[in-house]
Amino acid sequence: WTVAGVQDSVQCAAWSPDNNFLIFATCEEPLLYYVSFLSSTVNAVPVVDLAEVIVDEECDELGGGLVQDLAWDSTGNRLAVSFRNTSLIAVFSTRSGSTLSITPCGWIRGHKGEFPSCMQFQADFSEGGSVLTVGWSSGRLQYCPLVYSPYGLQDTKVEL
Repeated sequence: WTVAGVQDSVQCAAWSPDNNFLIFATCEEPLLYYVSFLSSTVNAVPVVDLAEVIVDEECDELGGGLVQDLAWDSTGNRLAVSFRNTSLIAVFSTRSGSTLSITPCGWIRGHKGEFPSCMQFQADFSEGGSVLTVGWSSGRLQYCPLVYSPYGLQDTKVEL
């Protein structure tokens, strides 16, 4: 497969738990692409625009931009995205079947001056959600429990 019209290298990638989709980001674009292994298409499809946005107007805090890393939880319900030049982690709700759905869900913020160095979801967490572990640039580890609402998506902002 290829990204039509793009001559760029892949920065990071994550498989859906059902192995039907691969999400990836390139080094030079603030976009997420996906490849479906349920169809015969040979092109990667842009699925989320991650251009920088003002997340908190009170302090002009930015989120988004070029992707640093991706993590997809083992239930296939949450995707976490960290960025190269902003300190926030974006969390998306995901659903896969014959197609892939990705919906913004919230942001995770560390302490002032920290940037996410690495992140990973705990495998096989089965308490109605998932746990994202984040290693911050300060050397601190943070465990972010994400509880899934039976009433659908609600915007959340997690500050721990």
